[in-house]
Formats: sequence, structure tokens, C-alpha cells
Amino acid sequence: MALTMTHLCHPDGKGDKGLAGSYAVAARARTRDDRRMLRRGGFVLASVVALGLAPRAAWAMAAPPCPPVKMLPTASSVPANLPAFGFTALNPDASSVHLFSVPAGGGARVEVPVTLAPAVDGFTKITPNTALVAGTSYELEYSGSACTYGGSPPAGPYKFTAVAAAPLPTKVGTLEGGPVVATKDRGTTQFTVDVAYAIDPEMKPWVGVYELLLVVDGRIVGSKVSLSGTDVVKLNATGWCDATNAAANPHQVLLRARLPFSPNVESASTPVSFDCPAPALKTPGGAPPTTGTTPPVPTAAPTPAPGAGDGGASAAPSSGGSSSSCRSAPGRPTATSPLAALVVLAAALTRRRAATRRT
Repeated sequence: MALTMTHLCHPDGKGDKGLAGSYAVAARARTRDDRRMLRRGGFVLASVVALGLAPRAAWAMAAPPCPPVKMLPTASSVPANLPAFGFTALNPDASSVHLFSVPAGGGARVEVPVTLAPAVDGFTKITPNTALVAGTSYELEYSGSACTYGGSPPAGPYKFTAVAAAPLPTKVGTLEGGPVVATKDRGTTQFTVDVAYAIDPEMKPWVGVYELLLVVDGRIVGSKVSLSGTDVVKLNATGWCDATNAAANPHQVLLRARLPFSPNVESASTPVSFDCPAPALKTPGGAPPTTGTTPPVPTAAPTPAPGAGDGGASAAPSSGGSSSSCRSAPGRPTATSPLAALVVLAAALTRRRAATRRT
């Protein structure tokens, strides 16, 4: 039987030309598909890059606002023999501070030269080169920053009047009322102390110049201070119980007067009894820590031996808890993530082209 081969023809009867046209149409379709896939891939790649960069922006946390600089004292009347002014700015220079005397009848201010000395206890010492004159008004202008990462808000001039000189006090006052103590359980025990002191005559000329603080068990407790003229000072202090307070009962309360570059002045200590338990902190196992014991010093986890081909990533954690290795933390996106996405996209395009040619 004769074997007959039939020549393939396009339906329009144009033979090979028709077949070539069909191939051209298919090629154009593949090109359109490839372009669409490239556009989609570009969008995916851009999204991956954006996701890779977004966490880096989130990691760059904004710095907290810089606190305003302070000039102490802040009283409107200051004895003419004030030892010095205390300034909290970091590394101020002569251009940062200017002291002016203000004529009583008006007119131009007169600058009074000052000397800046190195900081002590956080205060730069500022001393007028000539003594303050009682009865004269002054304005102390200052500028600077209290932090290293930005500028502090601008501060207005400190205005005061010098009054008659008075000896520096050695006594602050005597207990007049209280202390009255109240406690409240807020998870950690909170205590409040209300107390009043009669101001000693030595302190009266300086009562607005010194900072008055309440000290409980040897530590300063944040207080609201109210003065009744120069005779009585009332303090309302709020603090939180801790191991130091728990170890002391009765507790010791005293009034402290503080002025930069001058000795602290303190009242007699007053004992007062109240329960001030330390916070009931618990270990991960649920047992409260033993009071007075020294907590164990944390040690670094031993470095696991590298595994075969995995760089040690499959090594078991040390006994007694989970491994402290950084491998246990969620990995942050790396610079190679967009490149990996591009490789995957190129591989997908290649597979699609190969599949299209086979069909």
C-alpha cells in the first residue's frame, strides 16, 4: 500500500506562509503575556523592596524631646550674698549667659560680667564678678541645651531683686504637724506622707531660694510644697514601696533644704511606723524571689557546635531554658530580600516561556 504524506496547509490555502503567520501570531501573544508578567513582577518587586525598607524607617525611633534648661534659684528675691547661680545646660560658654542690672527709674540695662566654672552635680557654677547690690533689680538671660541630641526650648530671662545679705542657714525647721501616712495597694504599695514644718529663723531669708524636699528612708520623694508666708511649709509626698522601705520600720522622715554650691540643711529625722512591703515579684517558675538574696548573675549561653552544613543553627539550646541565641528572634529583612525576589521572578518567566514554546 502506497504511503501518502499530506502537506500541512493553513486553512486559507497559503501553505507554509499561513503556518508562519500562525507562528507570528503566537509569538506576539507570548510577547504580550511576557510584558504583562514583567509588569506584574515589577509591581511585586517594588512591593518587596518597600516592605524591606519600611521596617528600617520604623526602627529609627524619634528621640524624646529635650527638656528645658534651668537656672537656679528661681525666687523673685535673692539675698545679695548668694554663693552662685546653678545652670543645667551642657557645656555653656560666656555667650550663653548674660546678667544685667536694671535701673530703677528706667533706662538702658547695664551688663554685669559673670564667671563660669565647671559643672558640679549637674550644675554649671555662674558667679557675678561684682557682688549683687541690695535693692537692685536684675535680669539673667541664658540659653543652651540640656541634652546632646537637640536643642532645648527657649527660656525667658530670670528676673529677680537682690535683698539684704543674710548668713547661710544651718537649720531648716522643726516638725509641726504629722507625719500622716496612708498606703494603697496598686499592685505595688503606694504611700503618701503629709507633714508640716515650722521654718527656722535662719532659713526665713532663704526659704524661697533653697529647694525644699522630703526624704523618706534616706531617699528624696517627689513632693508638692506649699508655703504659708515664711513661717510654715507643708509637703505632700507620694512614693512607692520597695526593698529598701520594706527593710526599715519604723521609717525615717526628714526635711532637706538644697541650694547649688551650698551645703544641704536638714531637719531632725522623725520615725514613723507603717507597713511598706516590697513588690511581690515572681520568677518565671512562679515562686517569689527570696528577700535579701543576691540574684544570680546571668551568663552567656555556650556557643553551640556548628552542625553539618547548617553553621550550628540546629544545635539544641542549653539546659534550663530556651536558648538565648539571636536565632530565636524573628529575623529582620535583609538587603538580599529584593534580590531573592528578582531571582524568583526571572525563574518564573523562564518556566513560562519554556511551557509556551512546548505548546
